[in-house]
Amino acid sequence: MTRRDLLTPDLFDWQPPEPSVGYSEDVTGKGTLDLRIARILSRALEEVRDERGLSRGEVASKIGDYLDRVITKQAVDDWTSAAKPDRRIRLDEFAALIAVTGKYELLGLLPEMFGFAVVSDRYCEIIRNHEMNEQRKKIADYQMQLDAQIAASDARLRGKGGRR
Repeated sequence: MTRRDLLTPDLFDWQPPEPSVGYSEDVTGKGTLDLRIARILSRALEEVRDERGLSRGEVASKIGDYLDRVITKQAVDDWTSAAKPDRRIRLDEFAALIAVTGKYELLGLLPEMFGFAVVSDRYCEIIRNHEMNEQRKKIADYQMQLDAQIAASDARLRGKGGRR
């Protein structure tokens, strides 16, 4: 009996990469927008801690450096607290958080609320190409319908001309 090579990846286990970024509803949960924002911020900060070993204090310092102002660990803690609705993250702080942590999943929440997705630039041309091909198919279908209508009209005209 042959043994399976455990070092070689199984091609059938491969999953395509997710083209859009964002946290799933099991992370964002239900509830008010401020609660959902607090949840994704908390998750992103947990992931940064686990993946890169950065504490909230270190993230606060990096955000402060990015914005050239003081951001405290307490401010970062407040952003993730449902009990502090008056201490929400500002847009420039949100952008800085994404820049210093690389947690692009944070970008997905707001567009998803409005039926949009955030995709990497590398997928834009693929999406554009797909949309153009879809439009080409619609035009071809329309042209076939138009040709059929013209043929039917021609047949009716020939039929009327033969009765005179």
